[in-house]
Amino acid sequence: MTTTIIHDTFTLDRTYDASVAEVWKAWTDPALRKKWFHGPAGYVESERTIDLRPGGGEVLKGHMKDGTKTSFVSTFHFIEAEHFIVSSYDMELNGKPLSSTLATVLLEPAGKGTRLRYTEQGAYLDGNPEAAASRKGGTSWHLDNLGKLFAR
Repeated sequence: MTTTIIHDTFTLDRTYDASVAEVWKAWTDPALRKKWFHGPAGYVESERTIDLRPGGGEVLKGHMKDGTKTSFVSTFHFIEAEHFIVSSYDMELNGKPLSSTLATVLLEPAGKGTRLRYTEQGAYLDGNPEAAASRKGGTSWHLDNLGKLFAR
């Protein structure tokens, strides 16, 4: 069997009406992260952990309404508090590899708020030509959810 690999890189920028410290906390505090980094409506979590340190990681596993099982497992490589995180993550659907990704989060002051720049370089393993666009859309949805925490 030959796997078709599709590569893609995308960058998403957001400016939030919150300090860098507030955005960092929302990204790294497990209770706050759960409020914006989650599955769609009806998603049921079965496992969730985060160990924010180089060599640590994050796990989010569960299933969709239709029973599709998902797995997100990341490793943190480089962290500079309140400035950036470099991590990699693997995703699976129903136990089959879906993708492997390098992700960078960069936070910078922007006036009274914070600019977040998120960049992903992914290898999508399911051969779906829409996989990269779908991931970009899903990541954008997560970043919009993060922004809702700061709506004043």
